[in-house]
Parts: sequence; C-alpha cells; structure tokens
Amino acid sequence: MGYIKISVEDVQRIGSLLQQNATARENDVTSLSSSASPEAFWEGAAASAYTEKYNQWRAAERNLIQALHDLGHVINTIANNFDQVNQSGASAMGG
Repeated sequence: MGYIKISVEDVQRIGSLLQQNATARENDVTSLSSSASPEAFWEGAAASAYTEKYNQWRAAERNLIQALHDLGHVINTIANNFDQVNQSGASAMGG
C-alpha cells in the first residue's frame, strides 16, 4: 500500500482554493446571467426553448458551486481536526 505525505497547511490550502474557486465561479455566473438572460435576446417560442436550457444551466452551476463550497469546507474541517489531534499527540508526548 502506498502513502501520501501532505502537510496540514497543504490540505488547508486545497480547501481554501476550492472555496475561492466556488466564489469566483459564482461571480462569473452572476456576470454571465446578467448579460445572457433569456429576456435579453429572445422572444416568443425561441425564448421559451432558450429559457428552459438556461434554467438547466443555472441549476447545474448552482449545484457545482455548492459542491465546491461544501468540499472546501469538509477539507478544511478535516485539516483542522487532524491538526488538533496532531497537537494533542505532541503534547501528550511532551513536545
């Protein structure tokens, strides 16, 4: 079995990057939504078809953004828990 050696700081950095990416993606979606909204370009039947696809895209983006935020939070929690256990172990060993 192989092992991966990674520091708590590296794990925290990964968690923070995931959350930063989620926020950046959220900002991009907000910007795109204001310039690509269905009512901005389409009328009639074309608007209905576009609106359906637009809403599917928005829902998928919301799910992705939430997943990135959640994953970043979980990774940061794991890193913090590991750090606490590591510090407790070091204290117990007199270090």
